[in-house]
Amino acid sequence: MKASVPDSLWLGIPCFSFLIASICGWFGIMIGVIFGFLSAFASLFLAGYYVLQIRKHWRKDRHIVLYFVLIAISIAGFYTCFGFQKNPFMNTFRARIKHEYSKHIPEIQTWAAATLKTARPENYTIDMPDRPIWMHIQGLPNPRVVLCNDGNSPSFILIAWFNVGTCGFKVGGSTLQIQSEKIADGIYFFGGR
Repeated sequence: MKASVPDSLWLGIPCFSFLIASICGWFGIMIGVIFGFLSAFASLFLAGYYVLQIRKHWRKDRHIVLYFVLIAISIAGFYTCFGFQKNPFMNTFRARIKHEYSKHIPEIQTWAAATLKTARPENYTIDMPDRPIWMHIQGLPNPRVVLCNDGNSPSFILIAWFNVGTCGFKVGGSTLQIQSEKIADGIYFFGGR
């Protein structure tokens, strides 16, 4: 068993990458996306390494069970982080914007009602000077804000980070009903798992 204990220390690499990605997500530092993927692929690499160690020690080491446990942990780590929606950066970033915006629900509803009332019958971007102060979260990139009023579906305002559709909020009148996570009447979060 002593020979395989140092092998278990290699799990610190994906764990450290996961931690860095999560911290970057809270502060909106985009390099965290890379650390999130690094965590997933380091876990997958370690699973392969542990499989090779089992082949190497199959008949010599009676504590081979530890390697099976390490493989299971590595695969679980890969599954936990793999893909953009499961990336630890994105998980923490989503938690931060939901936390910050939940403090301003009445202001969001009032602003959306007033903005939608005077909206042109088309889809267009709302420029920075026309955005309320609560929309800008200290230390995070500014969202893209698009008023969707094409007449084919209920009007709403899209507040999105990164590419439109990655994650953010859809804000409309109190009767707005869409397939996303409801935060409050007329406010929905999208981009979660």
